[in-house]
Amino acid sequence: MIMETKDFSKAKQKWNEIKNRNFDKQLSLFLFKQILNKENLKTTVKLAAFEAFLAKENSEERKVLSEKYANAYKLAKNEDEFEGLKVGEIDQTYKQWYEKNKIKDGLYYDLRTWYIDNYFIKLEDFMNFYGENESKKRKCKYCGISEKDIEKLLAAGKLNTKRLATRGKFMEIDRKKPNDEYTLDNMVLSCYWCNNAKSDEFTYKEFKKIGDEIQKVFKNRLKSKSK
Repeated sequence: MIMETKDFSKAKQKWNEIKNRNFDKQLSLFLFKQILNKENLKTTVKLAAFEAFLAKENSEERKVLSEKYANAYKLAKNEDEFEGLKVGEIDQTYKQWYEKNKIKDGLYYDLRTWYIDNYFIKLEDFMNFYGENESKKRKCKYCGISEKDIEKLLAAGKLNTKRLATRGKFMEIDRKKPNDEYTLDNMVLSCYWCNNAKSDEFTYKEFKKIGDEIQKVFKNRLKSKSK
């Protein structure tokens, strides 16, 4: 059990960020499937249907749907067509459903509450993964920089990003396979710089090579005396 006297507020903050992000992605996939099947979202989007959809997470059907969703997302023009539907029609159907259901006591929040309680990573498991606020063990899985090293670079004025007020001081959570969910098997700790550069473009294996080069830069900065 995690000691109650330890401070895990940063882990809780990260957990809250990714649980909502994960839910929104899964709900979008679910709605996307309904839209492609030309279903009436007013009657087909229910908790039981969402639960059955998630139960097929590792099926080939789900993988194909994720690929379709990614391909449809790349289409920017309203008149572009995807599987017989115009992109503008798909977007409008999404918008109408959210306007009706993402309200106080709406179906959106019922689905999210169920998802977090029954499907997502438990908070305590995530806290064990991320560690307490003052942990000395957190470091980037790609470039190897630690939060302690980041402190040193900050003190020496050797970090140039303008995002330091909100990002950079602590490790972030990256998905090894960017199109898959946040799960304990698919998550790694990543510094802001690697996470920002990796984005949704590179896999874990691909970006490790880039991370090795970033590591060299940070090591040189830690060794040098001047900015």
